[in-house]
Amino acid sequence: MQLTNAGIAERAVGQYPLSVATSLAIESANGIHPEIPVDSPPILKYEELWVNGKTLFRNFIGALDKVTAGSVIPEEIAANLDDEMEQISQIVAESSSGRCKVVFYVNNMTNLVPRYRYATLRKDNTPKQMEYSAILKKTLALMLAENKTRPFPILTFDRLLSPLQEVTPKLLLLTHVAYDLLSAKNFRSVTLLESHTGRLKDKALWYTKYTNGRDLIMLPFREDLMQVFGDNETFVPMPIKVRKEVIEIANRFHWTSVTTTDKVRLGLEFIQDPFTRETLKNIVTGQ
Repeated sequence: MQLTNAGIAERAVGQYPLSVATSLAIESANGIHPEIPVDSPPILKYEELWVNGKTLFRNFIGALDKVTAGSVIPEEIAANLDDEMEQISQIVAESSSGRCKVVFYVNNMTNLVPRYRYATLRKDNTPKQMEYSAILKKTLALMLAENKTRPFPILTFDRLLSPLQEVTPKLLLLTHVAYDLLSAKNFRSVTLLESHTGRLKDKALWYTKYTNGRDLIMLPFREDLMQVFGDNETFVPMPIKVRKEVIEIANRFHWTSVTTTDKVRLGLEFIQDPFTRETLKNIVTGQ
């Protein structure tokens, strides 16, 4: 493919000819990440690798220099992401000897407001954020328009992901959108594959996807708690006073990554402020 923007050809890439953050994730899955030594390629443990198209877009933009990132157009991005998807499909087919299928998808997550009456949803507040979202939307529209002719169509979902067949796969999920992890119940198992770091994280480590989540090891990863503690893409955290009180309850009642809904609901009964207590109980009840 002819590149019309010279800066694209000079973007940061990894061991694979992919935008560097994407390459690092695939390198880790294939056991060649320079900082994550493994005995055997992790990709061999999984039946499907699902890749979020929005994550590919984010990683592509992040690999460009500032001048190029400010001038690249959706048509150029779409063409190059098509190339990256083809490369990923070929790389994984070879590294897994055809045992792991690659699935590309986009999760639109429209009309979330009625579902999350007590949460604050993230939205674009600056011209830069609005421009990013507009270019992302146009790029994805161009890519989806090619679905009928491409060998690897991009699946579209609205809120929750679902498997392609009755026998649910053991899934490796490459996404930067924490909300996608809420679909784990629809699959036999889900392991998160992080861009940039290349880390593979099972559910016990998903607490790190909350806003400032590194210190929230006591919290299970749940739809209700995402509304309280926020994440980088979908929810704004609730006020610090509310979060501190929930953390106090979590520590008091020894919550863990596998704490049940009943135990969460029981713990919230001990929230001191009546309004906060009822709000949080309503969030759990509505899950």
